[in-house]
Amino acid sequence: MLKNNAKTILVSSDIIKKTLRSSKTPGKKLLDPLFAFSSKNNLPLNILESKGVLENDAEAHEYEGDLWHCLEGTIEFVCGGELVKPVLAKDANGKNITGELKSKVIRRGKKFILKRGDWLWIPPGEPHKHITKTAARLFIIKIPIKNSHDKKN
Repeated sequence: MLKNNAKTILVSSDIIKKTLRSSKTPGKKLLDPLFAFSSKNNLPLNILESKGVLENDAEAHEYEGDLWHCLEGTIEFVCGGELVKPVLAKDANGKNITGELKSKVIRRGKKFILKRGDWLWIPPGEPHKHITKTAARLFIIKIPIKNSHDKKN
């Protein structure tokens, strides 16, 4: 028998509908009530809203990939290349986040324009950032990977 403390959790369509009914405001944020629900249940998914975000830090995650689905609007991602002068990312309490880097600039990245209905897979370790002049809402799923040293034979 495999040992796992995780439990199956239903994310109801009502939570998604309520989340998408929230009014759009300038900036970049994860939307409630899905954000609160995901945080409470330790779920790797959220809906991100970006409105008028012309500057955004680039990032790379060593242990997880990002699967993005554009629900509304248009948004530009820059992916790949390399982070220029990366620093360790910090959480809200100022502690370093293991395996996550931030940078102001990506060198030699490739642009991707997402519009409603498009999906974008960003593999673990790949630098990425996004900007939008207008408003966009995206479903984000964080997909963790295991390192080979985590496997038990």
